[in-house]
Amino acid sequence: TEGCADINVFVNMGAITTTAPTFALQVSADNTNWVLGGADITTAASTTSVLQVSNILARFSRLLVKSAGSGATLGYVMVKGVGK
Repeated sequence: TEGCADINVFVNMGAITTTAPTFALQVSADNTNWVLGGADITTAASTTSVLQVSNILARFSRLLVKSAGSGATLGYVMVKGVGK
């Protein structure tokens, strides 16, 4: 996401029979030291959750699984940087 001003995260869930997972965006300048960027992403069954973070300017980005959930089927995740 280097060179991007905003980051968008999409988490698509299928069925959740027991407990929904929670995710968080992490960003880093050096790919070693990571900090949270934005609010936690709380998921629900058969939905796509979106997190938009503006003016974050990070070189690296990743999605952290904060709680794995149980009986949950993940569809896809996408982390996308948007230019300045």
